Amino acid sequence: MPILKAGFIGGKLLPATGMLLLLGSRAALGQGQPSASPTAGAVSPDTIVLTVGEKTFTAAEFETIVSALPPQFRATMASLGKKSFAEQLANLYGLAMEGEKRELHQGAEFQRMLEFERRVLLAQVTMNAVAAESATVGPEEVDYYYQTHAADFEQVKVTGIYIPFAAPSGASQGARQTSSAMPAYTEQQAQRKALELRARIQSGQDMAALAKTESEHPTAAKGGDFGYFGLNQTQLPAAVVNSVFSLQARQVSAPLKDRLGFFVFRVEDKRVQPLEEVRQPIQASLSIQKVNRRIETLKESYPIELNPSYFPDEPAPASGARQ
Repeated sequence: MPILKAGFIGGKLLPATGMLLLLGSRAALGQGQPSASPTAGAVSPDTIVLTVGEKTFTAAEFETIVSALPPQFRATMASLGKKSFAEQLANLYGLAMEGEKRELHQGAEFQRMLEFERRVLLAQVTMNAVAAESATVGPEEVDYYYQTHAADFEQVKVTGIYIPFAAPSGASQGARQTSSAMPAYTEQQAQRKALELRARIQSGQDMAALAKTESEHPTAAKGGDFGYFGLNQTQLPAAVVNSVFSLQARQVSAPLKDRLGFFVFRVEDKRVQPLEEVRQPIQASLSIQKVNRRIETLKESYPIELNPSYFPDEPAPASGARQ
């Protein structure tokens, strides 16, 4: 098997951060994607697979480097392919070797950078260790949270009809282009139409059939079926959602206005979301809470003081200023 010898690709060598950023950007842009090629034959761990100048790497050494990469860079390597990644890794090593030749690693600037990078890495490793120690959440904790926060998992199942109205002439172009065709109704006409449909539904007409013919909403094709959603599980305006949750089963809402139209909803069912549907997000949330509490406790061991003469309070941004 031929040994890959990497030099100055494109006439350039990149520093570590630059190389890794390049890897990420090339992957994001779809560049450097591995092309179909024959599967490489297996090699023994002590086979030399990469040479940079006089530095050699065996298969085992290369795999050790790869396994020590942060997850995001392992994903980048997978998107680029092993060969492209090895070429970029060789660039990094080549530049580092040149720096050693110039004895730049002995300079004060390098030592300052090295100390900062050491603390960043140590903080990250410590965070990982704290997370591993603190993040375990038992099933009984999930059960208890679910039982004591049942209101958080209340859901409604609704059928809805949406009647849009034309945006006022002074509205922004973006606000007026919410559908492919301009609505046929003014706001007052849309409200009257919604009231008429509500009366027809209350008189016993099939709401699903009305939704298919009258609603201007993506759910119209499904008979206005919005499915189940909770208070924080929908993009509907909060005022609309709160009104829907105040309804009883089979009750039809008055017209509920959003920015550019009126909804008419009927509550088909109310339920508390089953535990097995929410066990995983509850567990993840409790795990994060545990880690955060542990971090806050650790911070108490290392109190922070800022000299107000050197670190004055920053002035609040002026009203209307861009954030």
